[in-house]
Amino acid sequence: MNRVTLFRIVEKLYRALSRVTVENEDLLPAEGPVLIVMNHISFWDFPALTLQRRRDDWNVFIASSYKNHPVFSRIANSVQLVWIDRGKADFTAIKQAYGWLQNGGAFSLSPEGTRSRSKALLRAKEGVAMIALKASVPIVPVGIVGSDRIFADLLKLRRAKVTMRFGPPESYPPIDPERRSESLREMTDDIMCRIGALLPDAMHGFYAGNPAIERIRAEWRGRYPGMSLPDSDRTA
Repeated sequence: MNRVTLFRIVEKLYRALSRVTVENEDLLPAEGPVLIVMNHISFWDFPALTLQRRRDDWNVFIASSYKNHPVFSRIANSVQLVWIDRGKADFTAIKQAYGWLQNGGAFSLSPEGTRSRSKALLRAKEGVAMIALKASVPIVPVGIVGSDRIFADLLKLRRAKVTMRFGPPESYPPIDPERRSESLREMTDDIMCRIGALLPDAMHGFYAGNPAIERIRAEWRGRYPGMSLPDSDRTA
Protein backbone atom coordinates (compact mmCIF):
# COMPACT_ATOMS: atom_id res chain seq x y z
CA MET A 1 0.00 0.00 0.00
CA ASN A 2 1.42 3.42 -0.90
CA ARG A 3 1.38 6.30 1.56
CA VAL A 4 -1.25 8.40 -0.23
CA THR A 5 -3.74 5.51 -0.24
CA LEU A 6 -3.02 4.79 3.42
CA PHE A 7 -3.38 8.45 4.38
CA ARG A 8 -6.77 8.71 2.67
CA ILE A 9 -7.99 5.58 4.49
CA VAL A 10 -6.82 6.96 7.84
CA GLU A 11 -8.42 10.32 7.03
CA LYS A 12 -11.81 8.71 6.34
CA LEU A 13 -11.55 6.68 9.56
CA TYR A 14 -10.63 9.77 11.58
CA ARG A 15 -13.56 11.75 10.21
CA ALA A 16 -15.91 8.84 10.87
CA LEU A 17 -14.82 8.53 14.50
CA SER A 18 -14.68 12.23 15.39
CA ARG A 19 -16.01 15.68 14.60
CA VAL A 20 -12.69 17.12 13.53
CA THR A 21 -11.79 20.63 12.39
CA VAL A 22 -8.50 21.63 10.77
CA GLU A 23 -7.64 25.32 11.14
CA ASN A 24 -5.01 27.50 9.43
CA GLU A 25 -4.01 24.64 7.13
CA ASP A 26 -2.80 27.14 4.51
CA LEU A 27 0.06 28.14 6.85
CA LEU A 28 1.77 24.77 6.26
CA PRO A 29 4.23 25.18 3.37
CA ALA A 30 3.13 23.00 0.44
CA GLU A 31 6.69 22.01 -0.39
CA GLY A 32 10.23 22.08 0.95
CA PRO A 33 11.69 20.64 4.15
CA VAL A 34 9.89 21.59 7.34
CA LEU A 35 9.69 20.27 10.90
CA ILE A 36 6.09 19.97 12.11
CA VAL A 37 6.04 20.12 15.92
CA MET A 38 2.94 19.33 17.96
CA ASN A 39 1.72 18.57 21.45
CA HIS A 40 1.14 14.91 22.25
CA ILE A 41 -1.95 13.82 24.18
CA SER A 42 -3.20 10.74 22.36
CA PHE A 43 -2.55 7.87 19.96
CA TRP A 44 -4.66 9.89 17.50
CA ASP A 45 -2.41 12.98 17.35
CA PHE A 46 -0.08 12.17 14.46
CA PRO A 47 -2.75 10.35 12.39
CA ALA A 48 -4.57 13.71 12.38
CA LEU A 49 -1.95 14.99 9.94
CA THR A 50 -3.68 12.91 7.25
CA LEU A 51 -6.53 15.44 7.46
CA GLN A 52 -4.49 18.22 5.87
CA ARG A 53 -4.19 18.19 2.09
CA ARG A 54 -1.19 20.49 1.67
CA ARG A 55 1.28 17.62 1.42
CA ASP A 56 1.63 13.87 1.73
CA ASP A 57 5.43 13.74 1.97
CA TRP A 58 5.49 13.88 5.77
CA ASN A 59 6.89 11.31 8.14
CA VAL A 60 6.94 10.56 11.87
CA PHE A 61 8.71 8.45 14.46
CA ILE A 62 7.03 5.24 15.59
CA ALA A 63 8.00 3.51 18.83
CA SER A 64 10.07 0.35 18.35
CA SER A 65 7.72 -1.38 20.81
CA TYR A 66 5.32 -1.75 17.86
CA LYS A 67 7.83 -3.65 15.71
CA ASN A 68 6.27 -7.00 16.56
CA HIS A 69 2.69 -5.79 16.18
CA PRO A 70 1.06 -7.72 13.30
CA VAL A 71 -0.69 -4.64 11.87
CA PHE A 72 1.28 -1.55 12.89
CA SER A 73 4.63 -3.04 11.87
CA ARG A 74 3.41 -3.81 8.34
CA ILE A 75 1.88 -0.37 7.94
CA ALA A 76 4.96 1.41 9.30
CA ASN A 77 7.31 -0.46 7.02
CA SER A 78 5.13 -0.03 3.94
CA VAL A 79 5.21 3.79 4.20
CA GLN A 80 8.73 4.07 5.66
CA LEU A 81 7.89 5.45 9.09
CA VAL A 82 10.99 5.87 11.27
CA TRP A 83 11.39 3.37 14.11
CA ILE A 84 12.73 4.91 17.32
CA ASP A 85 13.81 3.39 20.62
CA ARG A 86 12.37 5.80 23.17
CA GLY A 87 14.38 4.21 25.97
CA LYS A 88 17.64 5.75 24.79
CA ALA A 89 19.15 8.45 22.60
CA ASP A 90 18.41 6.79 19.25
CA PHE A 91 20.86 8.48 16.90
CA THR A 92 19.97 6.13 14.04
CA ALA A 93 16.37 7.35 14.12
CA ILE A 94 17.47 10.98 14.37
CA LYS A 95 19.77 10.49 11.38
CA GLN A 96 16.87 9.06 9.37
CA ALA A 97 14.66 12.04 10.28
CA TYR A 98 17.46 14.38 9.23
CA GLY A 99 17.79 12.50 5.93
CA TRP A 100 14.05 12.81 5.27
CA LEU A 101 14.28 16.57 5.75
CA GLN A 102 17.38 16.81 3.56
CA ASN A 103 15.39 15.14 0.79
CA GLY A 104 12.81 17.93 0.97
CA GLY A 105 10.13 16.21 3.03
CA ALA A 106 8.24 17.24 6.15
CA PHE A 107 8.89 15.47 9.44
CA SER A 108 6.63 15.65 12.48
CA LEU A 109 7.47 15.05 16.11
CA SER A 110 6.53 15.99 19.63
CA PRO A 111 9.20 18.06 21.42
CA GLU A 112 7.93 16.64 24.71
CA GLY A 113 9.16 13.19 23.70
CA THR A 114 6.24 11.40 25.31
CA ARG A 115 2.48 11.55 25.69
CA SER A 116 1.17 13.97 28.30
CA ARG A 117 -1.21 12.09 30.59
CA SER A 118 -2.49 15.37 32.02
CA LYS A 119 -3.15 16.73 28.48
CA ALA A 120 -1.14 19.85 29.43
CA LEU A 121 2.24 20.71 27.92
CA LEU A 122 5.29 19.04 29.44
CA ARG A 123 8.75 20.57 29.52
CA ALA A 124 10.25 19.78 26.12
CA LYS A 125 13.59 18.21 25.33
CA GLU A 126 16.20 20.06 23.26
CA GLY A 127 16.28 17.39 20.51
CA VAL A 128 13.75 19.25 18.37
CA ALA A 129 15.94 22.36 18.35
CA MET A 130 19.03 20.35 17.44
CA ILE A 131 17.27 18.67 14.51
CA ALA A 132 15.87 21.96 13.19
CA LEU A 133 19.26 23.67 13.40
CA LYS A 134 21.24 20.79 11.92
CA ALA A 135 18.85 20.44 8.98
CA SER A 136 18.46 24.25 8.63
CA VAL A 137 14.69 23.95 8.30
CA PRO A 138 11.79 26.03 9.63
CA ILE A 139 9.40 24.67 12.23
CA VAL A 140 5.61 24.71 11.91
CA PRO A 141 3.79 24.49 15.27
CA VAL A 142 0.57 22.52 15.60
CA GLY A 143 -1.80 22.40 18.54
CA ILE A 144 -4.27 19.53 18.84
CA VAL A 145 -7.21 19.44 21.25
CA GLY A 146 -9.74 16.68 21.94
CA SER A 147 -7.95 13.72 20.35
CA ASP A 148 -7.68 12.15 23.80
CA ARG A 149 -11.49 11.86 23.90
CA ILE A 150 -11.97 9.78 20.75
CA PHE A 151 -11.97 6.33 22.36
CA ALA A 152 -13.82 7.44 25.51
CA ASP A 153 -16.56 9.19 23.56
CA LEU A 154 -17.02 6.23 21.22
CA LEU A 155 -17.86 4.11 24.25
CA LYS A 156 -20.64 6.62 24.93
CA LEU A 157 -21.80 6.34 21.30
CA ARG A 158 -20.77 9.86 20.39
CA ARG A 159 -18.01 11.44 18.31
CA ALA A 160 -15.41 13.57 20.05
CA LYS A 161 -14.81 17.14 18.95
CA VAL A 162 -11.20 17.44 17.77
CA THR A 163 -9.41 20.61 16.67
CA MET A 164 -6.04 20.63 14.92
CA ARG A 165 -4.66 24.14 14.56
CA PHE A 166 -1.60 25.09 12.49
CA GLY A 167 0.70 28.02 13.15
CA PRO A 168 2.98 29.83 10.69
CA PRO A 169 6.50 28.58 9.92
CA GLU A 170 9.35 30.02 11.98
CA SER A 171 13.05 29.90 11.11
CA TYR A 172 15.81 30.21 13.70
CA PRO A 173 19.32 31.63 13.28
CA PRO A 174 22.40 29.57 14.21
CA ILE A 175 22.96 29.44 17.96
CA ASP A 176 25.85 31.04 19.81
CA PRO A 177 28.41 28.23 20.27
CA GLU A 178 29.61 29.86 23.49
CA ARG A 179 26.09 29.61 24.88
CA ARG A 180 25.13 26.32 23.25
CA SER A 181 23.21 24.80 26.17
CA GLU A 182 21.36 28.01 27.03
CA SER A 183 20.61 28.79 23.37
CA LEU A 184 19.16 25.33 22.73
CA ARG A 185 16.99 25.67 25.83
CA GLU A 186 15.77 29.12 24.77
CA MET A 187 14.94 27.92 21.26
CA THR A 188 13.14 24.84 22.60
CA ASP A 189 11.06 26.96 24.97
CA ASP A 190 10.20 29.36 22.14
CA ILE A 191 9.02 26.43 20.01
CA MET A 192 6.85 25.17 22.87
CA CYS A 193 5.36 28.61 23.44
CA ARG A 194 4.38 28.65 19.76
CA ILE A 195 2.57 25.36 20.26
CA GLY A 196 1.05 26.79 23.44
CA ALA A 197 -0.20 29.83 21.52
CA LEU A 198 -2.37 27.43 19.49
CA LEU A 199 -3.85 25.73 22.56
CA PRO A 200 -6.38 26.89 25.18
CA ASP A 201 -4.71 28.31 28.28
CA ALA A 202 -5.75 25.32 30.39
CA MET A 203 -3.39 23.14 28.35
CA HIS A 204 -0.25 25.27 28.77
CA GLY A 205 1.06 23.11 31.61
CA PHE A 206 4.77 23.71 32.24
CA TYR A 207 4.59 26.87 30.10
CA ALA A 208 1.54 28.35 31.84
CA GLY A 209 1.93 32.05 32.43
CA ASN A 210 4.87 32.40 30.07
CA PRO A 211 4.50 35.90 28.57
CA ALA A 212 5.95 34.68 25.27
CA ILE A 213 2.67 32.91 24.49
CA GLU A 214 0.62 36.11 24.43
CA ARG A 215 3.44 37.94 22.64
CA ILE A 216 3.40 35.29 19.91
CA ARG A 217 -0.40 35.43 19.63
CA ALA A 218 -0.27 39.21 19.28
CA GLU A 219 2.44 38.93 16.62
CA TRP A 220 0.40 36.40 14.65
CA ARG A 221 -2.79 38.46 14.88
CA GLY A 222 -0.90 41.34 13.30
CA ARG A 223 0.73 39.29 10.55
CA TYR A 224 -2.18 36.95 9.79
CA PRO A 225 -5.48 38.81 10.40
CA GLY A 226 -7.68 35.83 9.50
CA MET A 227 -5.73 33.29 11.52
CA SER A 228 -7.72 31.18 13.98
CA LEU A 229 -6.43 31.31 17.57
CA PRO A 230 -7.98 30.02 20.81
CA ASP A 231 -9.61 32.41 23.25
CA SER A 232 -8.47 32.09 26.85
CA ASP A 233 -11.83 30.72 27.96
CA ARG A 234 -12.30 28.30 25.07
CA THR A 235 -11.65 24.57 25.31
CA ALA A 236 -10.49 24.28 21.69
